[in-house]
Amino acid sequence: MKTFCFLLITWLGQYNFQAYAQTENKSLNEFLILGTLNDYMGRRLDPEQENLLDRYDPSEGVMKSIIDSLVRTTYPKKKYQEMEIGVNTISSDFLANRFNEFYNYNKSGSSTLDGREVLVGKLKDNIMQNEQEKLAFLAGAFLRFGSISDSAYCISVANSLSKAEVCNKLLNDLGCEPYYNIRRNIPNIHHVFFHPTQEVLAYLKKYEKLHKTVEDSRKLFFQNMINESIRKSKKE
Repeated sequence: MKTFCFLLITWLGQYNFQAYAQTENKSLNEFLILGTLNDYMGRRLDPEQENLLDRYDPSEGVMKSIIDSLVRTTYPKKKYQEMEIGVNTISSDFLANRFNEFYNYNKSGSSTLDGREVLVGKLKDNIMQNEQEKLAFLAGAFLRFGSISDSAYCISVANSLSKAEVCNKLLNDLGCEPYYNIRRNIPNIHHVFFHPTQEVLAYLKKYEKLHKTVEDSRKLFFQNMINESIRKSKKE
């Protein structure tokens, strides 16, 4: 893991993530962040973690740093300083409340140990009102959940409750004629395949270098885990 941490720090030093923010229109940053938020079985609203903005896998250190930079750019300094960066989480009362507004919540069927209801959220309809907002949301989803194969793009979200459907709708709105497929497995993977129009392609191209950094850091994390496992097995 030391090798991974060293290379991650090196990567972070090479990139000014704030340069990727929509600084000319900061409201678009919110849709970019919204596009990145986890949707595994929906957005969980847990009374014991009311200030949680999002949770990240151990392999998503770069993704967490991107959100950190976007928040720094988008919101007043005082709001940014109130944010808590955990090992795998970003927490903030202000941010949690702000982004929870984009969802409709229902009972999840589970509760805390002291009996408080845990809710689960789906993205509200028609949140994005114009083309730029739709593109910003898709760029966020692409950053965290996207992949590219030749000219085909894909956004894949495990056990998605609404994000994959929203991406599919937005891509249709933008003329990309996406193909939405659910791979029935454990977990179910919701795939949205599409060939971007020239306009959508031009927008996503701005994030391809950053997306590659996210992907490379994730691959390095898992390769490092494999190498560490091999090393330990040899010692035994």
